[in-house]
Amino acid sequence: MALQLSSELISPSHSKYRIEVDVEVQSLSETIRELRKSVVRVNVWKGQRKYNGSGFFVSKDGHLITCEHVVRPDGNQPTRIEITMDDGRSQTPSLLYTDVRCDLAVLKLDIQSAPLLCGSYDSIEPGDEVMFLGYPIGVPCLTVHKGMISAKGKEILPTFDCNLLQIDGTINLGNSGGPLVKPDTKEVIGVVTAKYGLFLKDVKEFAEYVETIQPIGRGVVIMGVDFGSLVNFVAEGFNRLARALVLVQVGIGYAVSIDYAKQYLEDLVT
Repeated sequence: MALQLSSELISPSHSKYRIEVDVEVQSLSETIRELRKSVVRVNVWKGQRKYNGSGFFVSKDGHLITCEHVVRPDGNQPTRIEITMDDGRSQTPSLLYTDVRCDLAVLKLDIQSAPLLCGSYDSIEPGDEVMFLGYPIGVPCLTVHKGMISAKGKEILPTFDCNLLQIDGTINLGNSGGPLVKPDTKEVIGVVTAKYGLFLKDVKEFAEYVETIQPIGRGVVIMGVDFGSLVNFVAEGFNRLARALVLVQVGIGYAVSIDYAKQYLEDLVT
């Protein structure tokens, strides 16, 4: 869409000048339509438990990037991995590479894919607007969020020994592995990896503990009250509360520099 801007300026000598500028503008919705075919949902099973994250294609022959913690939940080998694309197709990938240090993984599908353009960590600075795409908290459709870079560097999150981008935006479970994109150039400059907030570690530990509570049978009945059923009811309530607290956004988010993924891909492809 071509946008023509014009204005009249008055110089000190009262001479009139007319300025016409042709600017090519692409709407955000058009940008999202271009990007969405390259973003995938990563479904992972460990036993009977199912996890999900996001990922995106970085080559025409099916290479895609996601997070290491998405494909190896809790640091364990998954029972099964399945990639679901925007058009509804699903396929089991090959897991080619994982890196715990930078929380990155490379997978491969036997398809022709539409890759995203990888940019550079050096091309983004605090204050720049970004957008990230993915499948958070189990939603079936692609979700897009907008935010800005609030900080960058190795020192902003002690648990990561690599360059990170701190995002002022809403990141939830399931966003991990999705692309962090510069809207103006449509280049990926990071891989969404984590959210961080006060007490988040404690909340996760609480949720894991609650899951270990086993229901008990019929207990002592006093004045018509079955205390065994009451304990089960309270435990289930805590279980639901714990799951809700883990899902909710309680802090800010981070993305790993795309430069690390580019290095891995160069080694794998060459």
